[in-house]
Amino acid sequence: MLIKSQKVNRLFLITLPLIQLFILASCNDGTAASQSEDKVKTLAMPECRRAGSDWLFCADFDGDDDLTQWDTLPEGQSRTLLEVSGPAGNGGNRVLQLRIPPGMGGRGLNKTFSNGYDKLYARWYVYYEEGFDFTVRNHGHGFHAGDRWKKGVAGHRPKGDDWFTVQLEHGIVPSTGQPAHYLYAYYRGMSMDCTDPDGSCWGDMIPCTIDTDYYCKSPVYRPKVQQPPLVTGRWYCLELMVDAGDAVNAADDGTGSLNF
Repeated sequence: MLIKSQKVNRLFLITLPLIQLFILASCNDGTAASQSEDKVKTLAMPECRRAGSDWLFCADFDGDDDLTQWDTLPEGQSRTLLEVSGPAGNGGNRVLQLRIPPGMGGRGLNKTFSNGYDKLYARWYVYYEEGFDFTVRNHGHGFHAGDRWKKGVAGHRPKGDDWFTVQLEHGIVPSTGQPAHYLYAYYRGMSMDCTDPDGSCWGDMIPCTIDTDYYCKSPVYRPKVQQPPLVTGRWYCLELMVDAGDAVNAADDGTGSLNF
């Protein structure tokens, strides 16, 4: 896991007090099997040993104190480190296994940064074990800006100067019946599932694949390309960019952007 910043003079979205990176494991049926070896090109050196000056954070779970770099784990959750060749095929590599018992629940990691940033990049690697259920509802991994206790608050539109959340998630695309990634975002200009301009809102889905009438009202949010379906038994390199843009008075003037 690494986090990069773009060096700029402005603080992140009207001086939001903190940025929180969170990694969550999606719910599954608890029957996942052991990881199989993945055939990928071996990197010359683990990424954290190649850290650049603009890297804010990097964790590869290989160091003795690597888990201490993360925020305190919620009570009742556990972390399991396994020795697996990993996405680069390196011997002696360690990975963090996150499993959820049957039923409701979750597992995850959080990292809080006290400074504000205009633009952030994140990269992490995920392996969906055999038996992982892509159809189970989930919330994913990503960035949260603002009060950390607002992370996970549903049904509320941010005011524009208090908080926003962008999560990289997976779900089933109705037109193909296959799982794919998308962004789930709460921000001031959100519009897909709002009862009225100042009322309750639930997150925007980008790209939007649920329908073409109620949720995916605007063609601009619909997929431009079809993603390959997600599968178990292989490593994925996931990358997310969030640019908070400039502070503006109207949604149409917004300059922020997202990409994954």
